[in-house]
Amino acid sequence: MDCTDNFALPFLQPALSDPTPSAAPQEPLAAYFAAGFAANLPPDLLALQRAQPMLSAFTALFAPGEAAVLVRLWVLRTLAARQGDPRWRTEELDAQFAPMEAAKRNTVLSRLKEHGLLVWDPLSQTWHVSVTGRMVLAALGHLLDIPEGADADLGYITAELVGAESQGRIPHEVLHLLLSKYQDLQRDLEDAVTSGSERLLREAQQRLKSVQDTVAKGTEIIHKLNNLATLDSTSYQEAQAIGRAQARILRMSAVFDRELGKHDRNRVLMGATGLSSRDIADWLRSQSSAQLSALLNDALHLPPQLPALDTETLADIAQHELARDRAVEADPYAFHRSSAPATVDAPEQEDFTALGSFTAQLQTLSGSTPLAELLPLDDFSLAAYRLSLLSLLGTPASEGLHDEVAALLRLPLSVNITAEQQALPGPELIGLSVGTLSSTRTTP
Repeated sequence: MDCTDNFALPFLQPALSDPTPSAAPQEPLAAYFAAGFAANLPPDLLALQRAQPMLSAFTALFAPGEAAVLVRLWVLRTLAARQGDPRWRTEELDAQFAPMEAAKRNTVLSRLKEHGLLVWDPLSQTWHVSVTGRMVLAALGHLLDIPEGADADLGYITAELVGAESQGRIPHEVLHLLLSKYQDLQRDLEDAVTSGSERLLREAQQRLKSVQDTVAKGTEIIHKLNNLATLDSTSYQEAQAIGRAQARILRMSAVFDRELGKHDRNRVLMGATGLSSRDIADWLRSQSSAQLSALLNDALHLPPQLPALDTETLADIAQHELARDRAVEADPYAFHRSSAPATVDAPEQEDFTALGSFTAQLQTLSGSTPLAELLPLDDFSLAAYRLSLLSLLGTPASEGLHDEVAALLRLPLSVNITAEQQALPGPELIGLSVGTLSSTRTTP
């Protein structure tokens, strides 16, 4: 039986809402406070609660989804920016936002209407931006037009204070923000002076010049606030603190001139070229890391890296240097051997058996012999010991010595070691410098 003859798929129509997961149930405000404190909420929090309708409008605009936020703002600003008749018919909206998908467009309009940013007039069958929507756009327009830079917030906060003062309002939060900004700015300028760096001083001086007009405008507003008879004590104290901070910041200009004058007096001129040390430092800072690296090509040479230091070699060199010093000059303050205490044990005699056998082996050499034939390939310590002795052959310091080491060093042999290396199959020696040991004995 073919069931498709009597079965049809149902048609599903999407709702006019954001394609985002449904929000979790919201907890009441009292749930965020411990028992006993929910009944007495902070006054600042109550003030925010009274502004809940306006905050809900911002919530509607800035819900999750960056692309959705941009589209909502664009639609709302486009509807509010229309000149002439501020009311829109549905067909005009369809024509204005024709590039958008119809379902997405209806979703955005529905959300703006649901949260009171857009109003639908059933009598005239038109749309228009609500009072709340225009207030939101005015606040956002002021925020989006601020210039970029480290002190952009100073101009924005000052403008907010100027607008509030013109309406006869004293916004405490704006006073807090302005005082905090001045304190941060003053700290940054003072840190530049403390550093003593000419570059940081000039950057701070340029930063101060860029905000001087804004600080001067803020000073005029603070003078007006201080002269208001209706100013409460808290606002008066904050205005006084802002005025003192503004005065300290403006006085920093003279400090920068004095400190930079010191740097100018200590500047080093590069001959008659007209260049100074500052010019060279500025040019180096303007170069990228790749350009600076290219300047160092063929300018630096790394010393040869020693893979290891052999303790036997160090001990032999130390013994040789000590014996040479004793042979050159005797210590006049040394104790006589007869005056040594009888209780002191005599030092143990060193075993020179290995040295003697190696000396006897070298005495029989004639012609040139590769180094690899003179070293035990299965014993690294003994090979390193013999190689260190061979490096001392023919040293002048052995002339005044009369011990077993001196006997080896006075042998008529010369060692020649090259930079080339050869591989060795031994279990403890896998590499050795190529070299030879040659006899310097003259034939009669």
